[in-house]
Amino acid sequence: MLEEGGKRIHGQRYVSLDDDLSRTDDLVLLAKWLDPINPLHAIPIAEAILSKIHFEWNKLRAYDDIELSLVFGLSDPYVKRLQLMLEITQRMKNEQIKQFTYLTSPSCVHELMKSYLSYLSHEEFYAIYVNNAKKLLGISCISKGGLTATLADGRVIFNKALLLCATGIILCHNHPSGVLKESKADVALTNALYEFGKLIDIAILDHVIFTDNGYISFQEEGLLS
Repeated sequence: MLEEGGKRIHGQRYVSLDDDLSRTDDLVLLAKWLDPINPLHAIPIAEAILSKIHFEWNKLRAYDDIELSLVFGLSDPYVKRLQLMLEITQRMKNEQIKQFTYLTSPSCVHELMKSYLSYLSHEEFYAIYVNNAKKLLGISCISKGGLTATLADGRVIFNKALLLCATGIILCHNHPSGVLKESKADVALTNALYEFGKLIDIAILDHVIFTDNGYISFQEEGLLS
């Protein structure tokens, strides 16, 4: 039973409600999701997961199914339940994208994409497609890579732009290293895509590089050709 102050459930100490009610709510919610039939059994597992990610739910996106199993010691049913939760929340985020109707500045791009590119241990590259008024038409994950690089194929990027009848593209990718500076490869890729875009009248409007501590914009830094 839950004791006064919320300090124990059936003898299992977890989090004091007096110390942090919101964290306790998170803990109970995750336990109920992992094991809806017997959530008390999942309390220690939920506590281990949330403690590992410091109660920052977005960090779960950084783990694939194998890592969920190895890092957290989860059984296959729990891994599948977490994957299902992440898929549902991603679809909800996709619906929220509709709130970002116009991308008028790099800060708008950062707000839109930080849920995609935060807390990742590998690089991911995205293209955002807009019309002449910078109205959002679509977002596409172009590639997922390793710790220090990912491949961005210009043919894939521009093919999707043509399909969406986009006139502008904003490039985005993350630096898991935390280094908030463009690399030579970043500059070379951006310039190549910029020049090709001019040939088919589809503009590369910006390239925004993310870390967990901020972002830089090629447009703001004067790095676009």
